[in-house]
Amino acid sequence: MPRITDQAICVRHLDWSETSQIVVLFTREFGLVRGVAKGSKRMSPSAVARFSGGIELLTRGEVVAMVKQQESLAAITEWDLQDDCHVFRRKLKLQQLGLYAADLVGHLFAEQDPHPRSFFALQQVLEKLCEIYRIDRSCPDTMCQAAVLGFVYLLLRDVGYAPNVTHDVLTGEELTQQNSFHFDPIAGGLTMEPTQDDWRVRLSTVKILRQTAGLVPMGSGEEGEDIEAKVGYTFDQIYSMLSKVEGDTLKRANRLLCSYIRSLLDKQLPTMGYILKQHAK
Repeated sequence: MPRITDQAICVRHLDWSETSQIVVLFTREFGLVRGVAKGSKRMSPSAVARFSGGIELLTRGEVVAMVKQQESLAAITEWDLQDDCHVFRRKLKLQQLGLYAADLVGHLFAEQDPHPRSFFALQQVLEKLCEIYRIDRSCPDTMCQAAVLGFVYLLLRDVGYAPNVTHDVLTGEELTQQNSFHFDPIAGGLTMEPTQDDWRVRLSTVKILRQTAGLVPMGSGEEGEDIEAKVGYTFDQIYSMLSKVEGDTLKRANRLLCSYIRSLLDKQLPTMGYILKQHAK
């Protein structure tokens, strides 16, 4: 039974008994790990020593787990809390956005399928949302929307579903400037040819998606590549650019990508309502 030790973010949990939990952890090197944390809710000295701080949604820590391929659940034996992200328990709006980010990770990846770039992107957006609260406790929409949009684009890029915003996905021709475009969720990008199931997209939304795409480098895949530093730098660049964009435009872009992911998954996740209910003028 292989023993793993890795950095992890809790993206889902539920009570399994009075003293134990079932958790879904997004780890840096092993991807999603679903397991049982027996005794994680006990307050005895031995339990507290093994599960310091407890395993809560959106918290980050170092996990030790025993993973067996033929078992559906791993055995979570230790958890060392490193970031409790307490801000999400103080501001509902930030909690909703954090849960949306975690929900996307929990549904876009298969178990034990490593995606370190997405792990660091999730870490970046959670840290940025906490930072926004510390800077301004009103948590301006523009700053929050910019952080989420940057994360979602990086996530889509990592899983290979980044929308094509430069060429017509139906004809292959380079897109020209016009007042509005059409987004084809099945083809995965913009087109100038209206179809039955497409969505109209404003030029302002297209512009910021193109600017975002231009800031995301292709991974070299070289051995020793500092993925954490690269993702962190790219996320900061994207956030800096997007935080200067009008809030309503960011909301429209987030709603577009959320609707696109809903189409990819062929279902609406509960947390998508936090994004889709936003009304941009």
